[in-house]
Amino acid sequence: MADEKEVLEPTEAEIGVHWQEEDLVYPSVEFIGQANVTERSIYDRFSLDNFPECYY
Repeated sequence: MADEKEVLEPTEAEIGVHWQEEDLVYPSVEFIGQANVTERSIYDRFSLDNFPECYY
């Protein structure tokens, strides 16, 4: 068909021109403290026995 257009994939260089570097943001001590698991029972709650479809 004459109306079909060829789709061209952009090159890595073309993408790089438009991709801007982002600053690395370090999380606060408060965030790190609440994000890390400190309660060991969580491993039992989310075990293979309770969620077999999530593990291969």
